[in-house]
Amino acid sequence: MIDLEASASPGAAQLTNDPYGSSRRTIALIGVIGLAGAVVVIAAYVALETPGRWLASAAARTFAADQLTVARGTGMIEGDHLILSKPGSDGTALVSLTADLRSDEYLGVEWKVTGLAEGARASLLWRTDVAPRKVSSIPLGIESGRVLPIVMANRTEWIGRVVGLALLIQGPMPKPVDIHGVVAKPMSAADIMRERWREWLAFEPWTGTSIRSVTGGADVQSFPLPVVGAASIAAAAALWLIVTSIARAPRTRLPVALAVFFIGWWGVLDVRWAWNLTRQVSETAHRYGGLDAREKLLASEDGELYAWLDQARSVLPKTPARIFVVAAAPYFRGRLAYHLYPHNVFYYPLYDAMPPRDWLRHGDWLLVYHHHGVEYDATRRSLRWAGATPVTADVKAVGSDSALFEIE
Repeated sequence: MIDLEASASPGAAQLTNDPYGSSRRTIALIGVIGLAGAVVVIAAYVALETPGRWLASAAARTFAADQLTVARGTGMIEGDHLILSKPGSDGTALVSLTADLRSDEYLGVEWKVTGLAEGARASLLWRTDVAPRKVSSIPLGIESGRVLPIVMANRTEWIGRVVGLALLIQGPMPKPVDIHGVVAKPMSAADIMRERWREWLAFEPWTGTSIRSVTGGADVQSFPLPVVGAASIAAAAALWLIVTSIARAPRTRLPVALAVFFIGWWGVLDVRWAWNLTRQVSETAHRYGGLDAREKLLASEDGELYAWLDQARSVLPKTPARIFVVAAAPYFRGRLAYHLYPHNVFYYPLYDAMPPRDWLRHGDWLLVYHHHGVEYDATRRSLRWAGATPVTADVKAVGSDSALFEIE
């Protein structure tokens, strides 16, 4: 009689006792721990970032562009946007609104602003019913031309009821600034997660810097999705070690688990990339479908610039000429030069400056685009700018804050 129990191999007994003996069980455990790692990271982030109550009774308050008042500078409403075109005489722009917010309920403020120039500064101003004659202020962060949200919790002057909010913009304003509105937020845990979710899923249009990769969502993110993935992989690895230590199981499958965690997050980011690409294809087809080459340029981001160049090229000589290009923004200088080739174009790539007076000679051309400090007297045909003696020139084309001169 054969004793089956006695003849069972040690390997079979170990396989029976090993909690990871089943491949399905191992795969399921890897999936659960990977998901748990993401939950731990996101929960820890929300716990650290929530400045007030986790559950807030107040809802976010949105103030649209038509509720804003331009107290300093020049601006006008276009659709649901307030477009600031010029600062005031002191070089600043001020946009204000009347509000009625409980400071203990609304701990975050976000101005929906885009188009701020490099070097510009922004500040949040506010008044309260506790000190109605006092105007408090705090600097705001700026990234990629956008104003960053600010948390007002623990600000000593953010007390009582906030009866007025304002945005102060200082510094250069070479192009219009777009203000969509302002949002006051309770900054609860749900608000934090809602904002991060919106950032992760925001459409990221092609900017021309790369046609094969995206950063993963909104231009400005507090907790980028790739960082979430990396932190989640690390947290899942730590949980795997804890679980295997408690179960007294071998850790030989840790490299496999790490590979699965990595591939899983790679898949998440890849799906998001594919979804973004699908939206980009749809938008590109809608924007450029059925247009010829010239119409496509007019429909592009350079549309305004190209329309002005169309006007300028109509008076430029057919043979290549010397053209000096001046614009406040480096991007505009480069694009203008590109579209003016094969003319002999000169511009400063790195900084905004007029060409030296002694460089100009008869027959040269000077194109000025969104650049301040140039004065032209049509009666005397005199063109002048700071630090240079006047030069005789004829104005050949005039656009919006732009002009083309031929030097005599």
